[in-house]
Amino acid sequence: MVFDFTSVTEQSVGLETDRALAEADALVAEAVAAEPATFDARVWPLELAGARLTEAYGRGAFMAQAHTDPAVRDAGSAAEERLTKWRSALPFREDLYRAVREVAETPGAETLNVEQQRVLEHWMRDFRRAGQSLEAPARMELEGIRARLVELEVAFNRNINEYEDAIEVRREGLAGLQDEFVERLKPGKAPGTFRVSLDYPELYPFLAQAADREAREALFRKHWQRSVDQNRPLLAEALRLRQRAAELLGYPSWAHYAIEVKMAETPEAVADFYASLVSRLEPFRDRELSALRARFESDGHAGSMSAWDWMYYDEQLRRTDYGVDANLVAEYLPLEACLAGMFALSGDVFGLDYRKVEDARAWHPTVELYEVRDRASGGCWRTSMPTGSRARESSVTRPRSPWSSVTGERMGRTNAR
Repeated sequence: MVFDFTSVTEQSVGLETDRALAEADALVAEAVAAEPATFDARVWPLELAGARLTEAYGRGAFMAQAHTDPAVRDAGSAAEERLTKWRSALPFREDLYRAVREVAETPGAETLNVEQQRVLEHWMRDFRRAGQSLEAPARMELEGIRARLVELEVAFNRNINEYEDAIEVRREGLAGLQDEFVERLKPGKAPGTFRVSLDYPELYPFLAQAADREAREALFRKHWQRSVDQNRPLLAEALRLRQRAAELLGYPSWAHYAIEVKMAETPEAVADFYASLVSRLEPFRDRELSALRARFESDGHAGSMSAWDWMYYDEQLRRTDYGVDANLVAEYLPLEACLAGMFALSGDVFGLDYRKVEDARAWHPTVELYEVRDRASGGCWRTSMPTGSRARESSVTRPRSPWSSVTGERMGRTNAR
């Protein structure tokens, strides 16, 4: 049955979170008390708990990113903090650590399938990264740091998501932009002006096509400095806490701690990979920058190009030298045709079938819901996406902050059964 997002309220978000946490607590208690020490008895309930929290996140906490009612978004932020804190605190439980460790130490652990072994390995890794080998005072300090980092991340993201600002320009300041773009803009406060906001559907076309360099700079600076006064102290505190957490766990830096669970595994591997790319790309970079700089100077500008110039002159170069005009290309790529092509291509590659669910019951009337089926097994899941201009005006399209998860741990894992 499709979850009815049209009925989501500030209260329902809290109730959904309450229920999920209660069910997750029950599953963890089941895992700790289970006998004998087997994967199905002790680890599988933890996976089910994670799945339940993921479901609750979609029904409640996700509303912090999507809902048009500020009160519901605030409730979603509070739910996100509660769910993330619960997950972050889980590896610090000594009773749970003992229960899972016993599974890992049994002869039966060697007979688990590959997915189950991987899940068990990740649980033991998370326990180690939670400082289970540390003395109690250090482990308690680390747990407090992790909880505070969750609070800082949620507050940081909320400040970014709720931040609103814009520039106001007259019609001549919109030279270079399509009439359709101008028609979608709201009027500014001053008579005869247009409001260009920091929302992506207005930000990027303006930076790429507006001929007014001063206006591009003004919008660019507002975008990169959004919520700076509120978030600078949060970021400073987070950096200090991250370094302290790394020290407690014996890592040289937070980067070593965070990257350990990623594909690169070490900061040194990232640096080596980056260096190998830079040396190969430098000739192409220099050639492209030279072409952009020539355009920049031909417009009468002196000195160095700035960050708010790159997109604009890159777009100009595409049009004149390569015959690619994003506005003209867009006319040949209507949303319906793009979706059909994407579904056809991914369906062939991954063996999937898609079906639109007509009654989406979503948080916004422009959101579409699709049922995705695996052709081989018949398994089914659903995914939704915002479409249309009204969705772009809501918080649906607002990006999360560039601050990745402060905890470095994941909310859920693969299905291991």
